[in-house]
Order: sequence, then structure tokens, then C-alpha cells
Amino acid sequence: MCSAVNSCTQCAVGYYVFNSSTCNSCPWGCQSCTFTTQYTCSSCLNGYYQSNGSCIICTSPCSNCSSSSLCLSCISGYYFTGLSCLSCLSNCSACSNSTACQTCNPGSVLQNLICTICPSNCISCLNNSFCTVCSSNYTINGGNCLLCASPCTSCSSVNNCTACSSGYYLSGIACSSCISNCVTCISSDTCSLCMIGFYFNGISTFI
Repeated sequence: MCSAVNSCTQCAVGYYVFNSSTCNSCPWGCQSCTFTTQYTCSSCLNGYYQSNGSCIICTSPCSNCSSSSLCLSCISGYYFTGLSCLSCLSNCSACSNSTACQTCNPGSVLQNLICTICPSNCISCLNNSFCTVCSSNYTINGGNCLLCASPCTSCSSVNNCTACSSGYYLSGIACSSCISNCVTCISSDTCSLCMIGFYFNGISTFI
């Protein structure tokens, strides 16, 4: 808010009015502050607590706190006891206590309040033996993740490519090699990006 073009009377969050004219930034972590001979934080952003006019960052695993020793909430993978943050079980992203997971980290699945690791190269699964989403360069087949045939970078089945590695282009369901000294191409005779030190003349790559 301002009373004239160059005269501020009220500032946005994280700023204070300086010399009745400009908005200057508060110290890091301050939501609001004043300045006379030094900064004084009057309120803090989430994740900080107020101490002697300053805003101090909460100690991990606290995500919010009222002092250096009193947590109010916790970061992912921890649960709040009422005073402090304690670690969830392995692979839990959220839990209600030390034995009951609520949600799991990617690559794990919740089973009987425990996070079980998915099969190898699996991002999401129904259980520890049946995958529903595979990692890059893999395709799903009957709940298993199978590696795409090289030089495929993605595929709908092991030998059905949908994307190719550098130096190759997609031709139907297969990856074919670009011409010599070509990084990317759209066909066997059309280079779209040459290696450093080369240029494409419409027929082949030259130094």
C-alpha cells in the first residue's frame, strides 16, 4: 500500500516499511518485522520459531515448532508424539505411530500397515511380486518388469520400441541407426543434430 508513487505505507509479507517510503526485505524466516537500529522479527514463517527478535529454523525432523525443543509437526517419514518427532517404519512416508504406516514411499506398497518393497525396477505395485508401473527402460508383462531391447529407451513390449537412444531414430517399432556423426535424426538420411565439430549438408555430416 502506498500514499504516493514512491511512498509505501504498508508492505507485503516478509518486508517492512523503511524511512516511510520503501519496502525492504525482512531477515530470512521472518514473516513480519520492524527496523530501528536493528531488525526485530514480530512473527515467523512456518518452519521457524521466534527467539529474542529473530526467527530460528526448526531442527529436522520438525517441520514446524514453537521452540528449539518443542515440535508442532513433523516432516515426511516421521510421526508426532505430542512433543517430538519419531521415525516411521522403513519406506513409510506417513504413519500414525512406530508400527502403523499410512502411506508408503514410491517403490513400496502398503500391506497390513507395513510398507513392502515392490519388485526390482518397479515404481508401483499391488504387492511384492506384482508390478503395475515399471521404471524407465522397462515394460510390464504379467506383473513383471522386463528390460527394453537396446537401444530402446521405452517400449510397449521388449522388442516393440516407442523411443530410442541418442544416435538412433524410431522406425516403426524398431530403433535404427542415424548416419555417422549424427546425435539425433528423424530418418536414415536426415540428421537434426550433429556431433560437435560437424555440420549437416543435407546428404551427410561433414567436419
